[in-house]
Amino acid sequence: NVNPSNPGKIVDFTAKEFRIENYQDQFSPYELEKNFSWKKPFDGTLFRLPLRTEHQAESSLLSKRHLSLVDTMQLLETFREEASAM
Repeated sequence: NVNPSNPGKIVDFTAKEFRIENYQDQFSPYELEKNFSWKKPFDGTLFRLPLRTEHQAESSLLSKRHLSLVDTMQLLETFREEASAM
């Protein structure tokens, strides 16, 4: 149950009881990475950013905030710049 006080979760996708096929719409973007496998641990952090169009924001239970394409590109560029300095 996602809500403003519980916006996300930590998922152990290698756990025996976790079934990735139950969440294909949520996890399929990560499969674009070469040599990525849900069958083995991942040495890093995966982010799923809640980027919403105006239409998606209208029905969201978490946030009514939406981003234009320009705002989205600026946000991702800032994220890339700051991440490279870590």
